[in-house]
Amino acid sequence: MAYIHKELASGRWHELSFFAQMANIGSEVERAIRWKNKRCLKELARVRKVMCDYFAFDNQYHSTDKSWQNYFYAFNFAARSAT
Repeated sequence: MAYIHKELASGRWHELSFFAQMANIGSEVERAIRWKNKRCLKELARVRKVMCDYFAFDNQYHSTDKSWQNYFYAFNFAARSAT
């Protein structure tokens, strides 16, 4: 496994205070939140592009009714599971 923080992975982590450890964890959570938000925006932009191609243009991505139903079914399932 390739470690980004080699010093911390080699044992320095245990030398940090509890507050420093929590601050490091918090920064990783912040980084994950930013990527999560970017991915959602990217996903929405991609869906818009492919839907426009399917409904208004040449369907160069070879979408089908069934592929769109399956794609959105997964979100329906996730939304119902989350409540």
